[in-house]
Amino acid sequence: DLVGIVEFQGFSGTDWVHPISPVGDGGAVKRAINNLTFGDMQTFDDSLQLTLAGLVNADAGQRHAIVISDGDPTVSTRLLQQFKAAGVSLSTVGVFPHSPRDLTTLKRMANITGGRFYEVTDNAALATLPQIFIKEAQTVKRSLIWEGRPFTPTIVSLADTVRGIHGLPPISGYVVAAH
Repeated sequence: DLVGIVEFQGFSGTDWVHPISPVGDGGAVKRAINNLTFGDMQTFDDSLQLTLAGLVNADAGQRHAIVISDGDPTVSTRLLQQFKAAGVSLSTVGVFPHSPRDLTTLKRMANITGGRFYEVTDNAALATLPQIFIKEAQTVKRSLIWEGRPFTPTIVSLADTVRGIHGLPPISGYVVAAH
């Protein structure tokens, strides 16, 4: 699995505080989260454009982002349509919104892109943030049929099951199964 973190950094702009990379033991991700500073962005667009560019280029079977916000920044419908067209879903977490309109923005972001919306409006619900991340990370939203760039398998040992087979055709899809 891969993970990346984009942060709005006030006057410094928006940037990756943890570039998309393998999760590993999670230590680097936890350090990046613990070092986050919170600002009041005016628009989601810069953060979402950076996120979309990173996810589109990631070698991943599923591309998904989680947005945590009070929901008052604006967002471009055209940008949300780009997420949808690229197959990148957004789940949103509304944390202590200023008004119901703010929640409407976050719900719309999730609906357009095929994600989920979560509402956190009190301290008890704030404690559910880790569970939201776990739920989102474990949810498989993609088809169980993988299709992509064709590749040609290579026979690496001569077992009875491949005796007489001298080459294999390119494979451009398969059924995903858990082991």
